[in-house]
Amino acid sequence: MNDHWRCYLMKSISTEPALNWLFIAAARGHDIVNTQEVVFLVSDVKYTRVVHVQGHGLMKIGLGHLERMLAGKGFVRISRSCLVSLAHIANIRRNDLGQLQASLRGRQETLTISKRFESAFKGFGV
Repeated sequence: MNDHWRCYLMKSISTEPALNWLFIAAARGHDIVNTQEVVFLVSDVKYTRVVHVQGHGLMKIGLGHLERMLAGKGFVRISRSCLVSLAHIANIRRNDLGQLQASLRGRQETLTISKRFESAFKGFGV
């Protein structure tokens, strides 16, 4: 499926200005994922890796563009290469090196929050 069709599909599914669905390339074809199920997004050279509650996949859209498309959906940038859904953060703590780390609900991964983006988490008491 070409990129033009993907963009058309995403626009036609969304009824609000902000994006509600992502059409991602997965191991067995393509998945349509509700943005509420997206845990985090990571920039990976020419692609963005989308990690969601059921698995992960790739999109050929830059992270900055996705950040604008997901505005108002509860996503926050935690580094130059990562956006995370606030709804999927279990807790935020400092590690032994003093770096902020976000633990995710129901997942083993922890994501490091870069110094540049720590101000977004001042209200969390860390």
